[in-house]
Amino acid sequence: MYNLSEKEMIYMKEVYRGGVQGVRLSMLATALGISPPSALEEVRHLQKKALLKNEGGRITISKNGMKVLEALRITHIAFETAFVRLGMPVEDVCAAVHVFDFKVPQELGLKIYRAVGKPAKCPNGKSSC
Repeated sequence: MYNLSEKEMIYMKEVYRGGVQGVRLSMLATALGISPPSALEEVRHLQKKALLKNEGGRITISKNGMKVLEALRITHIAFETAFVRLGMPVEDVCAAVHVFDFKVPQELGLKIYRAVGKPAKCPNGKSSC
């Protein structure tokens, strides 16, 4: 299990969008539509879980956080691929999988990934969502 809440995943993905240079707290708060003190509280929480770093006012994903995001990425792609193969429309599958991908036990996500042939991209052609 990734042991992440939906809120934690939203923060992690938003910080990831900032790239290697990271994001400033004010930018993160604005992007999430929350106050900077609320954003700081969650950033500190994710730092304690060793998923984020906050250095020099820049918030970035830690090495451990990158491992978690990569495992989630392949779990997401695996479930999208499986659902499309089962007949779900490509345009609907991404949003549906986002509802639960972070709740799937990591071992199950990896088994599904292998079972669908280790796809590199989502059925819609993206390497990540």
